[in-house]
Amino acid sequence: MDLYRYRVIPSPDHLEFTRVLTLAPGLQDDPLTGTLSTMSVVDPVHFEALSYVWGRDGGFDTIECDGKLLQITQSVSTALRRMRDPKNARVLWADQVCINQQDLIERSQQVRHMSAIYQRAANVLVWLGDDTNGHAEPAFALVKSLANISRDPKSLEEFREQQGRGDLGRFPAQDWKSLSELFKQPWFDRKWILQEIGTDAPSELFWGSASLNWADMSAAAALLKVYGYALRREYDLLVWKPWYMDKLFSLSGYTSKALCFTYELHRARWQLASDPRDHIFALLGHPAAEKGPDAPFVPQANYTKPVEQVFLDFTVNMLQRGDTLMILNTVQHENDQLSQHRRSLPTWVTQWDSQNHLHNLLGDDTCVYNPSGNTNSSLSFDDGNRILIIDGLIIDTITQTTPPLQTADITLSSTTILDIWESVPESFKGGLNTDAAYPEGEPALFAFLETLSAIKGPKGQPPVLKTQRLADGADFLVKAFGEDHAVSDDIRQMAESGNCFKWMEKASGGAKCRTFARSQAGYYALCPPATRRGDKLCLLFGGKTMFCLRPDGDEYRFVGECYVHGLMDGEALEKETAFPKQIFRVK
Repeated sequence: MDLYRYRVIPSPDHLEFTRVLTLAPGLQDDPLTGTLSTMSVVDPVHFEALSYVWGRDGGFDTIECDGKLLQITQSVSTALRRMRDPKNARVLWADQVCINQQDLIERSQQVRHMSAIYQRAANVLVWLGDDTNGHAEPAFALVKSLANISRDPKSLEEFREQQGRGDLGRFPAQDWKSLSELFKQPWFDRKWILQEIGTDAPSELFWGSASLNWADMSAAAALLKVYGYALRREYDLLVWKPWYMDKLFSLSGYTSKALCFTYELHRARWQLASDPRDHIFALLGHPAAEKGPDAPFVPQANYTKPVEQVFLDFTVNMLQRGDTLMILNTVQHENDQLSQHRRSLPTWVTQWDSQNHLHNLLGDDTCVYNPSGNTNSSLSFDDGNRILIIDGLIIDTITQTTPPLQTADITLSSTTILDIWESVPESFKGGLNTDAAYPEGEPALFAFLETLSAIKGPKGQPPVLKTQRLADGADFLVKAFGEDHAVSDDIRQMAESGNCFKWMEKASGGAKCRTFARSQAGYYALCPPATRRGDKLCLLFGGKTMFCLRPDGDEYRFVGECYVHGLMDGEALEKETAFPKQIFRVK
């Protein structure tokens, strides 16, 4: 049988049309057959969209399209067989079949339609894969139970109280382990699924022979995200994955916050893509790419452009917006040599496929910091856009750093936090007390606690009052170290109104994968894991955080964003004579 050859969708039809597969009915082991036809994205026929993991390493199969053979991966073959109706034809959209993957121009054109395709599908059918270990049924049953709890006020209050007491025994431990395995399925880590599941279209998950409505998954994830901190820690429940994906590509999910394409790119960077350019291109259908302030600077998908050029051009475009340096906040180097796997790129350009040591942004879309006050960024480029020239202040030199902190370091059973405190000169008087002072006047121990949490609060909620933040931190100190170490009476008294778990959650969000640093003048900072002694704490005009730069002759290398306690609200500008102004040439 001859091989299938795609017919080109001619210009200007490619601006509106895609292809759909009419999958012929059949039983599980019957050969796959069907026909391909064009469909208007603007006025589509009734169709369903398939979401799955490509799985290039799992072998290949074929589907007979219009009497000719088309090679497909085994993963999409298995998904099509699972969705195939035994008696009736089914109209489906599956990217591997409906887009000519060998034609880079067509891929670039069709990528622009994908968000609209999934938004306008009658249903989104998610294939998670085979359930080889029997986790699907108990996991899906638990999800449905949790969704029902979230929808019943009385049950919700009981669940909240149970979690507040640390009571984890409402459901069998094995069911929680099955739920943990659900969130670890490869589908959740695939970049393209964000626009496939994040629309308003109804969706259903299929795992082996089991199925689950996405609305139940969304409700259960939200319940555990808000009230299930202890459960998440106990059973390694990665509920933030479905919680984050839900309505991600729908405007209805952005009623309480602004659209920001740069931030959305960072939020999605933990997910996997076989083509590095897709770390940007897979988000082009996001509302922020069309309606947010970044929109005029967002590129079109172009698979003919080299990866390095895509990354460099995007960063330059975002900086040329002129009113934000947020794109610089997304730079996260993998090691202290600042030698990323694409050495040809400047250190201030984010390598979106560099995924080791990823951590939350300090300078995110709801950033509460404003170290540069009302100053505007003044920047330009040199050497073919490879040198960034920007104004700012040098604050101080880093003289002490710790290894990057991990979640396990911020627990009641770990001594890491105590070890760090005892390593700084301000702890010289011994014990956990408020005797030593920080450069800005407050007790150094309080500054230490505030630095580790970076004073980050829940998104979309008012900041927690400082008195409560410190009480939560004091409660952590007492519960973690109070039996074996001297804790002053004022700390113990503060702890009585605190909640150690709230401080641990905030500190995990702020300090995880960051290093704690102390500067020559005694400032405490949270810095990127690539930071080392001799690096400079700097204020870049127009930035929403401080930044760490590394001197390299007369120029600098970019290390990343940082939090410097006591200087995050314009205080450095009031002391401008104490901090030398600098024109930084960053390479």
